[in-house]
Amino acid sequence: MPYNLLKGLIMFAATPKKFRPVLIGIATLACMATLVYITYGFGILPQLSHLEQEVAFHHCEQVQTLVGVELDALSALAKDYTSVDATQAETPPAELSWSHRLTQEMLHHHGLDEVVVLDKRGTLLFSRSNAQQRDHDTELYRAAFNLTQLSARSAISGLLHSEQGICLVATHTMNTDHPDHGDDTVILCRRLTPEVIADWSRRLHLDIDLTDLAQITHDDPQQFVTPIKQAQAPQLTVNNTVIEAKTLLFDIGKTPIALIRVNVPRQAYMASHATSLAALFMISLLLSAITLVTAWVFSRRAQQPLSDLVDQVRQRRQHHQPKPLSEHLVTAELTREINGLFDDLDECRQSQIHTQVRSDLLKQVVPCAIFTVDHRRVITSWNDRAEQLTGYRADEMIGNSCYRFALSPCLRQCGLFNQQIDKPVMGRECTIRHKNGTLLTISKNANLLRDNQGEVIGGIECFVDITHHKRDEQALQWEVSLNSRLASLSHAIVQQHADQHEIARQLLSHARNLTDSRHGFIAAINPGGSQLLWDYTSLFEEFCGNGSATIPAAAAGRGSLLHAVYNRKTGVYFNGLERLNVAHLAGGIQKPLRHFMAVPVDDGERIVGQVALANNDEGYSVRDLQAIEQLAELFAVYLAQKPTPAQTA
Repeated sequence: MPYNLLKGLIMFAATPKKFRPVLIGIATLACMATLVYITYGFGILPQLSHLEQEVAFHHCEQVQTLVGVELDALSALAKDYTSVDATQAETPPAELSWSHRLTQEMLHHHGLDEVVVLDKRGTLLFSRSNAQQRDHDTELYRAAFNLTQLSARSAISGLLHSEQGICLVATHTMNTDHPDHGDDTVILCRRLTPEVIADWSRRLHLDIDLTDLAQITHDDPQQFVTPIKQAQAPQLTVNNTVIEAKTLLFDIGKTPIALIRVNVPRQAYMASHATSLAALFMISLLLSAITLVTAWVFSRRAQQPLSDLVDQVRQRRQHHQPKPLSEHLVTAELTREINGLFDDLDECRQSQIHTQVRSDLLKQVVPCAIFTVDHRRVITSWNDRAEQLTGYRADEMIGNSCYRFALSPCLRQCGLFNQQIDKPVMGRECTIRHKNGTLLTISKNANLLRDNQGEVIGGIECFVDITHHKRDEQALQWEVSLNSRLASLSHAIVQQHADQHEIARQLLSHARNLTDSRHGFIAAINPGGSQLLWDYTSLFEEFCGNGSATIPAAAAGRGSLLHAVYNRKTGVYFNGLERLNVAHLAGGIQKPLRHFMAVPVDDGERIVGQVALANNDEGYSVRDLQAIEQLAELFAVYLAQKPTPAQTA
């Protein structure tokens, strides 16, 4: 190779000057073609392929997550229909029968194919199928019953194999002292029919195919199972049109039961492939043309003056008399200018080194977190304090976007590069994510970085952690708000001219504002178990009739959210109610009910009513419960001085 290179250089030197630009152009074109091949083959193409595979893996995870969500919903439904207590002994037997509770409408509404009830010995007590399926799979519900008996929680959910295919199964045992339904086990079944898989495909916008491993007869099923289990990840099969991602579904015993195939089209990848190749080819042609033009200009305009300068310098070094120069070149002046240019460059380089050292030292010793970004919001520096506050090392952040840790309001609107926001940005509160997932509140200052011509080349930001300060401030504001409302309610009570309805109206307003609740009511309980509403919001308008609003007494059965405090005699709250049968648990309320909290009003001798709230944004907490309990205590003091509506009635 060195011999060939030397031979090529000798041939180039022997080539006439008028042909040298052509040789230079040919060499440049060859170099550009090689560079395009290396860049595309080892840089762009692997990255596109890796991104495509990551998308396929993500789609497989979506399918597995959807199966888990379906099983959770089915398990919650099984638990809901086995929630029976001993108080139902007074209910007529017809209403307690399984045929009354597990109706054909219930199967259709929840998308079930079959429901079976067995007693504690495994004897079939009741079964019901949908209109299309009349035969019961005895082996399926017998296996589900045996697995339930082995479970410590008396409940299971998962996939099982039946005669008609793979099923989603959830069971729950009642475990109650009821004389008729002591240890009955309810088994709910939903088959993974082609219609169900097609519905999943529509919901996820994917091409999903499910294959029962028991039905793979043409080959050994282990050829599909073993590679996926060993890799602990989905397996990919790639061709020119699609990527086929294969992953396994496991039954309750962690045995592979089905093979999921997700087909990901490759149109976007192939389009990117063609576009990138064409773009690189055009760039290589353009650079080759520029090189040819530059070589031609250099040979015509600069080669002769430079040759004269070389000869002049050689003659001066040999103490010979220099020959006359071309009329457009003055050797001495050009030499001085070149020497001066090198001196200036050396001085500029030394100054740049000192400036960089001072900048690095400043970033290390300043007690604030400091980082810089370029005009594309890519991090270019990251000091030690930033590592301590965020948990990210400098080598993890430099070269990545600042959106890796910045959340609000940066994801919605970047304040640094927004021309409508004045610079510098001072004391702006933002939310960031620590490497461990914790959310932090920071106060930051930011400004743009510009070059000598005033063009924006990036930005610099410094920030401090004010998370604990904000929490303390919010806690103080909460206490002030609570004390203010307690004082306001106490003042209204002391005035002695407001009736129960006015005090209840003020109490409900204070309680809703403190907890950010959209709805609520204040109620007094009657001896018969019904509740008279002093004040209420639109969510409870269904109880209004004949000029008064009354919540009927709780029906025997699974109980009611609207009567929960009378049974527990203490404040309660429930979050995530949207997955339950609210129409039954909340006494007939048909509107959406996500979160609910209730606090009893106790006059010291008995519970006379309750304060209830519903549907805030984040769900209720212990702090909310304690605050409403203080308001309820004031209301109880007021009611102890005046008779309740139930007493006057």
